[in-house]
Amino acid sequence: MDGLANKVAIITGASAGIGEATAVLFSKLGCKVVITGRDNESLQRVSEACEKASPKKFKNLVFLGDNTGDGYNEKLINETVKVFGSIDILINNAGTLIISNILSESFEKTYDYVTNMNS
Repeated sequence: MDGLANKVAIITGASAGIGEATAVLFSKLGCKVVITGRDNESLQRVSEACEKASPKKFKNLVFLGDNTGDGYNEKLINETVKVFGSIDILINNAGTLIISNILSESFEKTYDYVTNMNS
């Protein structure tokens, strides 16, 4: 997996679980990582783990926010390119599951939220 050295990866949902593990592994393999999520405290902890794991001691980019927000993805891309100059890898890890009834008044809103979060 030497092919990841010096690549730039955006990892959504990186504050815990699979996203966190991916960010730390990619850092260990020499990748520059952009970690995103909604929990700043967790993202800071993951950021420290990534920097410790990086053989080149790359600084990573922490991008706090909800990827369903207006303009979020555009800001994320622009900031990543501004800091690192490119984007090589995108790990769409953020996701959610909300149980809803199709007859519910809020179904359409719930459907839109889940679809936006998981895409």
